[in-house]
Amino acid sequence: MYIDKIMSKNIVSVKGDTSLNHMIDMMHKFAVHHLPVVDEGNSLIGVISHEDIQKATPSDISTLSIGESKHLLLKITAQQIMKKNVVTCVADTLIEDAGRLLRDNNISSLPVVDNKNKLIGIITTDDVLDFFLDITGCMQENTYRLSARLTDEKGALSNFLMKITDNNAYISTVVSPTYKDKKDDRRVCIVRYKTDNNEYLIKELKEKGYNVEQKI
Repeated sequence: MYIDKIMSKNIVSVKGDTSLNHMIDMMHKFAVHHLPVVDEGNSLIGVISHEDIQKATPSDISTLSIGESKHLLLKITAQQIMKKNVVTCVADTLIEDAGRLLRDNNISSLPVVDNKNKLIGIITTDDVLDFFLDITGCMQENTYRLSARLTDEKGALSNFLMKITDNNAYISTVVSPTYKDKKDDRRVCIVRYKTDNNEYLIKELKEKGYNVEQKI
């Protein structure tokens, strides 16, 4: 799945000459933590984070007078405080690749640009987190969740899932991370599913030898 499916397309952006005071107002008004900076042709030239705003804003213990602080807020512009070496991605970037870019670069937003560097969207860590929460199915109502440790060999996962569907359960999501416990090298399989008789299903799986952990 590509990030164009989850990116924000209604982008709140600023120009290079936008004042610090106006940027603060925009972040509050639109409840955003990142402001892409674009030129008159909507080409990306930088990005400003909430942290950048905080660093540039006079602190409460500043020796500046109220008037001087207000003047400074109007004088400082986006061009002066923006990050210019921006990590970006394109619309057909895989969501997991976007997540890796965010993590590897220790950033919390990725502007999305076209092949001419025109800004077409933005994706944040919240967008990626929401996507992975959706993968786990944890936001779905009226479902059950179980996990089991499976041997990391061909057919182990498919056989386990077949045992679930054979008992008239509808599988909603399946997650099987590669992470392994140091005390147990078997792979964890987490299944979110629907069934009319959960107690019977769990009983059947345990009788088949699966060490199932249940959490509703």
